[in-house]
Amino acid sequence: MGTRSGRAMLCFLLLWQTCANFLSTSGTPGEKHVYGKYFASTGDDMDNSLYVWRADNALPVSPAVVYYHPGGFVGMQPYIESNDVINSWTRAGFVYISVGYRLTPTRYYYNDTDGSQKLEEFVNLLPDGDVQLNQDGKTMADWKVYAGRQDVITKCMYDAKMSMNWIVENQELLGIDPMRLVFQTGSAGTGISNYLTYTYQRLFPGRIHTAALIYSSAQLNYPVEGILAQTQTLIANTMALGWDTPLSDFIEKSSCYQELCNVACPDTPVTGKRADWQYDLCNTSWNRHRMATYCDSDGFKTKTLGDLYRDEIPYPEIPWRQWGQDEAASAQHERIGDLLWTISNRMKDFPHGADFIYVANPMNGTSTMDLPHMPSWARSYADLCKEIGCKYTVYYPDYTGMKPPPSDSEVVFSNSHSMKWNYEGNFDWRHRLSDAVDVQSQNEQVLFGCFAVGMECHTPGYNYGQGSDIVTFYEQDLPKLMQGFPTSLAFIASVATGLTVLLAWSAALPTCIQCAIFRS
Repeated sequence: MGTRSGRAMLCFLLLWQTCANFLSTSGTPGEKHVYGKYFASTGDDMDNSLYVWRADNALPVSPAVVYYHPGGFVGMQPYIESNDVINSWTRAGFVYISVGYRLTPTRYYYNDTDGSQKLEEFVNLLPDGDVQLNQDGKTMADWKVYAGRQDVITKCMYDAKMSMNWIVENQELLGIDPMRLVFQTGSAGTGISNYLTYTYQRLFPGRIHTAALIYSSAQLNYPVEGILAQTQTLIANTMALGWDTPLSDFIEKSSCYQELCNVACPDTPVTGKRADWQYDLCNTSWNRHRMATYCDSDGFKTKTLGDLYRDEIPYPEIPWRQWGQDEAASAQHERIGDLLWTISNRMKDFPHGADFIYVANPMNGTSTMDLPHMPSWARSYADLCKEIGCKYTVYYPDYTGMKPPPSDSEVVFSNSHSMKWNYEGNFDWRHRLSDAVDVQSQNEQVLFGCFAVGMECHTPGYNYGQGSDIVTFYEQDLPKLMQGFPTSLAFIASVATGLTVLLAWSAALPTCIQCAIFRS
C-alpha cells in the first residue's frame, strides 16, 4: 500500500470509528476485573482494568491472547465488548484478555490508606529493568522529561507488570496457562508487549512464557516521534544511503513538526484540536531548536539523517550530571534510554523470550502515521533475529531510499489489497499456509498463534468479519481527544459502507510530545 492509499484507508477507518460511537453494537461485554488502584479524575478505572472472554466450550486450561492496545501511549482504550478479532481467537480455543493501562498525558489518582485522594506516584526504573513506585513522595508531576511521552512510559510498564501479576495470580479463575501466551497488537502496544516478554519474563522466570508476538505496524526502539539516536540508528541501518539518507525520504512538511519536534509545546503548529496534555511535557529550548532547524525553514528538505544525529549529543552520551541533574534523576534518564527505549538490546539479553515473532508493517510514506510504523522497524526485527537466533516472520513493502532486501527474501502479494510485500523468515511460515490465507490477515495471525502454542486450528469457511483483512489498521495512534471513542474495528461493523474518505483527517492523527532537558 503506497502513501496515498495507505492514508486514505487510515482516514476511512478513523471516520468509521468515530461514527461507531453513535451506533449500537452487538458485542458481548467482557468480564471486567480491576487489577490496579488508579483512576482518572472522572473516577473511571478502565485504564487499570482488564476484560476477559472465553469460548463456550473452552478447555479448563487454555492458551491466552493478551492485548495491550495501541495509541502512542496517549490515547485509545482496551476492548470492553467482543468483536470479530476477539471472536476469532475464542473460536480457536484461546482466552482473550484486553488490558487497559495509564496514558502518559493523563493525571491519575488513587485513594490512600488515610482516605485521602492522591496524585499518582512517580515510577522508579531500577538497574535491572524492574519498575517500582517511588516511596519518597515524588509524583509524576515532578519529572522533567527529555524526549516527551516516551520519557514517562514507566507508568505504562508499571501497569503492564501489575496486570500481568494479577493474570498469573488468577490463572485458575481465568482458565489460562500463563506459559502459553500470545501478544497480538500494534504500535505502542508492541512496546508494552516487548517489555513483558524481554524484561518481565527475565526478571520473574517461570511466571509467564511468550509463545508468540504478533505485531501489525510494530515499533521496536523509542522514541518514534521526536526521533533520537536509538531510532535514528535503526533507520540508517535499513537505508541504502545509511546516515546520508535525506530526511525527506520519510518526512514531509505536514509531518515534520510531529516527527522531529514536540507538538505538546504550545508554540508548535498543529492541525486540529490539541490533545489534553494534563502534565507539562514541553522543553521549549529543545523544541524551538528542532523547529527552527528542520521544519520552519523546510530544513528537512536539504538535511540528512546524519545531520540530525550530529546536531545534538546522542542520548546515550548525554552527561546528565554535568547538566545539573542529581544522581537519582541522572540514573533514571540513563536507564530509560537503555532499558525502555533500546528494546533491541533487551532482545539480545534474552533472545528466546518469544518462541515466534510475526511483524507486518505496511505504511511506507511520509505522513504523520508513517514514521512511527515504518518498514524500517519491521526490517530491524528481521535483522535482529538473524543476529540472535529468534524465529521470525516479517513483512514490509518497498519504501523510498530502502536498502535492497536480502537475497533470501521473497516477494508475496496480498490478495485483498493487491499489495506487494517483501517477506523474510527463518522457519518457512508462508509455505505452511494455503494460498487462500492472505498476508497480514486476521486469519493468518490466528493460525500463527495456534502454531506457536501447538494447537491445530481449522479456519476454512470461517467469516472473520471486520477482522478479516483490515486488522492492520486498528492500531492508530489517535490523539487523546479520541480516547472515548470505540477503538476496535469490529465496533464499526454496523456502519454503512460508502462513507466519504476524509484525507484531511490524517493531519489530525497523533501528536508527539517529544521534550528535552538542556543545560541551563
